[in-house]
Amino acid sequence: MDRTARDTVRQALSGRTGSGLWRSLEDLADTAAFHDLLAAEFPACCRRWHLAG
Repeated sequence: MDRTARDTVRQALSGRTGSGLWRSLEDLADTAAFHDLLAAEFPACCRRWHLAG
């Protein structure tokens, strides 16, 4: 897994709880770093969802 993508996602969610965590996840969902993280963890699904390059 790409360390930069993982670190970016972790930093964006750091210290978030409750509704703040869910808002952060929503904001993060359309970022390149999150797509990279998903592609690394779930390559078959991402190809189906057209998230992987």
